[in-house]
Parts: sequence; C-alpha cells; structure tokens
Amino acid sequence: MGTIVASPAPSLVPLPEGRWLACCKFCNRESIPIPSVSAPGAWAVLTTLGWATYESVRGAMPVPLCKACGEKNERIMARVARAKKGRKRK
Repeated sequence: MGTIVASPAPSLVPLPEGRWLACCKFCNRESIPIPSVSAPGAWAVLTTLGWATYESVRGAMPVPLCKACGEKNERIMARVARAKKGRKRK
C-alpha cells in the first residue's frame, strides 16, 4: 500500500507573481496560493498547513495530499499495519 512521506516536495503548479499552488490528488482540493521563490519553499509552507506527500509505491513520484486526505490515509495505513500484525500472531 502507499505511504505518506515527509519529502521530497511534490510537483506544484506555478502561478503568476511568484506564487505556487498544490492540488490534492485524492479529492482535487486546491491549496491557497503560496508566495515563494521556489517550489520547495512553497511546499515547506504547505506542510506547516497540514499538507503531506503520498507515494503509491516506494520510489514513485510523490503527490500532494490535503490535510483531510492525509489524515484519512494515515488512519487507513494504521489499520493495515494492525491487521498485518494480527495475522502474524496466529
């Protein structure tokens, strides 16, 4: 299953006037425009707002997740881990 990772920064949409935008790949919610000179700088601000990255498989291109989808994915992955651990005990 996919995992939430801390880095690297996913691709962001460049906007005029040095602003950047992220789009959640699960629900298509757009972030607020973040003023920054670079995409990694804008991503650092978005992570403080709760955005996370998601990789479907290890080494895949990370995609942005909004705070709600990131939290939902964390709960799903925790349940998967508990289920795997429970199966090993039998």
